[in-house]
Amino acid sequence: MRASSTSRYPSWDRTRDRSSPRLAARGAVVDASSVEHLHRSTWSIGFDADPGCRPIVDATRHILSTAGLTRLRSSEPDLLVVCSRGEAARSRFERPSLFGTPHLAVVIDEDRVRTGPFVRPGLTPCVGCHDLHRTAWEPAWPALLHQFGRSSVAVGPTALAAPTAHAAAVEIAVDILAVVDGQRPRTTGHCLLVGPQHDERMTWSVPFHPGCSCDLLAAA
Repeated sequence: MRASSTSRYPSWDRTRDRSSPRLAARGAVVDASSVEHLHRSTWSIGFDADPGCRPIVDATRHILSTAGLTRLRSSEPDLLVVCSRGEAARSRFERPSLFGTPHLAVVIDEDRVRTGPFVRPGLTPCVGCHDLHRTAWEPAWPALLHQFGRSSVAVGPTALAAPTAHAAAVEIAVDILAVVDGQRPRTTGHCLLVGPQHDERMTWSVPFHPGCSCDLLAAA
């Protein structure tokens, strides 16, 4: 059994406690949390959001700022969040897909919020894969694609409760921080539904669809 260093070497413990602040001041001791924040501050996050998404976007930015991200209004982001009230026009995903920008779809659907899939173009299932899979159980979905984006300009109040909006912001921020920290976000190849209550969650998988050409981007 390993003995406690405090009990065996009390003089070293006292010396270490006295010297650590001086070493830190000279840069010899680095706080791990400060290194993490420095790394996070190099990332730029963009939000392509409808007016009705403002409460979620503002809450997400606040969480990310507290976590050490400082560039949260970038027009040329390292990661883009597309937030819409109702399904977004699919043209909003064309530019990030073309330029290889990782992106996350967020949809306010009445009293719920759907996040995902998170997309690394050419490497993970995309929004097109989501649409093709949904068509399998909702045959009218292709016809609805042409209408997406028309209702997202609405600026009136939604049925989304404030606690649910903040709960969704937490989930969005967690996924963004996972990407920034080099981890795999939970919405990679998945969608997450928050609501109607703030503590309600539902997830489903979004695998690559054989009818989607998104995986060809990796070979381009």
